[in-house]
Amino acid sequence: MIGASEVYRTKQTKMHYKVFAFVAVVFLIRLLFTTQPPVEYEHSWRQATGLMYARNYVETDANFFHPRIDDDSGGTGILVLEAPIMYYGMYLLSIPFGYQDWYGRLINLIVSSLGLCFLFLLVRRFFSERVACYATLILTTSLWLIFSRKTMQDTFAMSLVLMGLYCGFRYFDQGNWRTLIGYTALTALGMLAKIPAGLYLLFPVLYLMRYPVARKRMAWWGISTLVPVILSYLWYFVYAPYASERYGYWYNLGEPLMDGWRSLYQNMDRVLENYFFQSFHSIVFVVAYLLCWVYMVRKKEWNHLILFGSFTLLFGVYMIRSGTYFVQHNYYMIPYIPVMAVMIALALTRIPKKNWAVFFLIMGMAEGTAWVARDFTDSPREAYKMNLTEIVREYSAPDDRIVLVNNGNPIGFYFAHRKGWLQANEEPLSMDKIKEVSGKGARILIVNRHVRRATYNLPILYEDEDYRIYELGKYPGRFGLVD
Repeated sequence: MIGASEVYRTKQTKMHYKVFAFVAVVFLIRLLFTTQPPVEYEHSWRQATGLMYARNYVETDANFFHPRIDDDSGGTGILVLEAPIMYYGMYLLSIPFGYQDWYGRLINLIVSSLGLCFLFLLVRRFFSERVACYATLILTTSLWLIFSRKTMQDTFAMSLVLMGLYCGFRYFDQGNWRTLIGYTALTALGMLAKIPAGLYLLFPVLYLMRYPVARKRMAWWGISTLVPVILSYLWYFVYAPYASERYGYWYNLGEPLMDGWRSLYQNMDRVLENYFFQSFHSIVFVVAYLLCWVYMVRKKEWNHLILFGSFTLLFGVYMIRSGTYFVQHNYYMIPYIPVMAVMIALALTRIPKKNWAVFFLIMGMAEGTAWVARDFTDSPREAYKMNLTEIVREYSAPDDRIVLVNNGNPIGFYFAHRKGWLQANEEPLSMDKIKEVSGKGARILIVNRHVRRATYNLPILYEDEDYRIYELGKYPGRFGLVD
């Protein structure tokens, strides 16, 4: 790693133009898929929540602190998870242009592409241009490739923090107030969007422990860092639990450390899959990552061991705290993937012959792209849910409430464009429950026939191979079930 005092004496080539051009080309290619409906092979479930937030900002309430879902169970629908930075951006775009669900993809794609460029600048600062180039290319074809175009805030948040770190290191060098303001604002937005992005604050702390920086700059950086830390604490540990209690919705605060460790231990096969394979979908890159650790230990590269080891330990605590959620969701690896990309790049640049390094780089990138390519197409197991928009429109008014019976995925509710109840249990709805929701305004009952087989002794309004729709509103005395 290059020392801080040596960074600006190191001759820089124009490699950054080539890297930025590559990022731009990948951006333009993925731009072609931006207007694709949110029915990919993975994570339509998680995207549905954000899409509901954005549309409800437009149609129901533009209060930033009241993000709402449609499956509101007859309540307010106010569900506070991470700060809805990107989803509010979708609302702001909707003011002049009208609402479109692909605004989230566009915002995420732009910000996450910039994040790749800033990763290059950060890595080049402390390593070499070649390492920075490789790391950027490796990150591009990792999970970053698909999650940077989903209506989810994971790579979006990481990119904002990477931009913020770049501004922070520039402030250490130059003492410019504008870069300090940029650091504070970008880091705060990133951590509010996804608090695990705050793990990257470790790097400027390690920097200050190793390299001399004027005390005044250190003090102002410390004061500025309190802004994202305090704002994130207030959102995640004060406001979100308060909103959960007030509005009656679940909120994820993670698991106690012992419970989280138990979850990881009992599902170690899935943990290892997420950690090693899901991150890059590349055997080449997995081997390179492991070899990097071996090389650092054998050569006693203490600077690198402290840098990567301390972050890995910190990420390990995050894994344990996440527990079951880490086991279930591969995107929980996203905060660690940029660091893994740098380590893989270091391993490849240590191959004596550059041609072989380039060969393995291309092989690993090709593996990753091939594994996730299908996510750029509509999934047959999800695409049929889009039909609910026209079906529900024909049999209910915009203000009517509905009941949707499926496996719990709310994307169908998003396409139905109605408020109401989502029934995910395998047991059919009871007569008492049907009477209850009907009394609260539910007018139709929709059963997803792909995942739920129960039939109801109610008037059938519509039926096809995907859905059966029952009428509720006009027949309060005829409720019953047929198993």
